[in-house]
Amino acid sequence: MAKVTITDNSSQAATYKKTGIGNTLLGLYDRGGQIKAKPFTYTNNTGAAIAAGSYIELCSVGPCRILPNSSVSTSALGAARVLNLGLQEYTDRNGAVTAQAAANLLSALDVSAAVTQKLLGSDANSATIGAGLDVTGPTAVLAQVTGGTIPAGATINGVIEVIEN
Repeated sequence: MAKVTITDNSSQAATYKKTGIGNTLLGLYDRGGQIKAKPFTYTNNTGAAIAAGSYIELCSVGPCRILPNSSVSTSALGAARVLNLGLQEYTDRNGAVTAQAAANLLSALDVSAAVTQKLLGSDANSATIGAGLDVTGPTAVLAQVTGGTIPAGATINGVIEVIEN
């Protein structure tokens, strides 16, 4: 099972990779069972549209349980566009490797008009998350827009709420 190619990163994902503080320094001070917010802010600052179906890394999570009250907001991305939120390949609580899935957190959310704070688990777009999703190791939260490009200046913002182990 191969990881997908990341086209662009949110500010948080880029900082995490640049500083390397993710699981090294911060992991020394975190204690299990804490509810934490993993915010993300993405703006397409490439100066051009990004191809439909490309992946944007929003933030990193795990080990944790992703909570269904996580949320996402977007600018208007244009007619016929839909947003999927998913995870890079990860290991679940049973030790099974779950392949990368573009839409295991949110599926086919209409983003032709601006979306304001869509809660995961609030409707059929995100029913698969249920009461939460367990992840035993670090993985990336990915956004994918289909049905058209991600226009220059488009934004995807939100927060993934987790219980860290």
